[in-house]
Amino acid sequence: MRKYEMALLLAQRYGYTSYLEICTSSTGFTFSQVDKQQFSRRVRLMYNRPPDFSDGEPTDFFTEDESGEKLFGELAQSGEKFDVVFIDPFHTYASSLRDIVYGLQLVKRDGVILIHDCFPPNAACTAPEYIPGEWCGVTFAAYLDTVLFRKDIHYVTIDSDYGCGIISMDNRLAHLSDSRTADDLVSQWSALNLVQKYPFFEEHHTQLLNLISPDDFRERLFGPLIPDTLEKTKNDLEAVQRDLLHTRIVLEHTQNSLKTIQHTTTWRMHERFHHISLINKFYLLLVAPIKRWMRSA
Repeated sequence: MRKYEMALLLAQRYGYTSYLEICTSSTGFTFSQVDKQQFSRRVRLMYNRPPDFSDGEPTDFFTEDESGEKLFGELAQSGEKFDVVFIDPFHTYASSLRDIVYGLQLVKRDGVILIHDCFPPNAACTAPEYIPGEWCGVTFAAYLDTVLFRKDIHYVTIDSDYGCGIISMDNRLAHLSDSRTADDLVSQWSALNLVQKYPFFEEHHTQLLNLISPDDFRERLFGPLIPDTLEKTKNDLEAVQRDLLHTRIVLEHTQNSLKTIQHTTTWRMHERFHHISLINKFYLLLVAPIKRWMRSA
């Protein structure tokens, strides 16, 4: 499941129609894939953007600076807030934390924040500064430093597409996560410096992230199919198959009946009228001469 699919599922579940993407020119790559029919209002804020950048999609707020702080200020002053705020930051700790903090200010009270790269696959891609190639950086650390120490939010992380964290300011995500992370893990996490965080994270990521699979996410979001419903669907399909078979038999019977009727009708017409030619001959040879003799007499 990709990040834009998660955004769409959340929108379908909660009726969301506005979307803000916070990214850089080397992150994000989701704006063009977001469902335009579902999200009638789409806004993109991009920092660290080269002057010649273009991907065919509009960028509403952008800057070449490595920080998007001025852009966040402009957007915040407009007063607009969004149903879904998708964050794919420059993956340093400072940029990631800043983007998440501003995202919390720009999301509606009943909206959600979706954060990419919260579950890096290995230590090699968690360098704190940019490296070419696969780089998740330390966004996971900024994400956990936000969700583990705020009691006024709910969060869950989907184990897909480098891990996508979801934050809500209300309790709409409460049914998606089984429980909050144990206090002892939170205390141990808080005592670690940035360099020490990934080894601890690697060992305890399931509990720290409230990690669930994409299938669990979909099922918990929309509810499971009830066994009775599955059985009814099966029975309905079998009934349709029976109806189709019955219809086929009726059509074949009808076709055969038409052939029989056609044959019978043709035969009866032959039986009824095949003597006509003989009667004409009899009339011409016997009856017609007698009638002519009688008229002349």
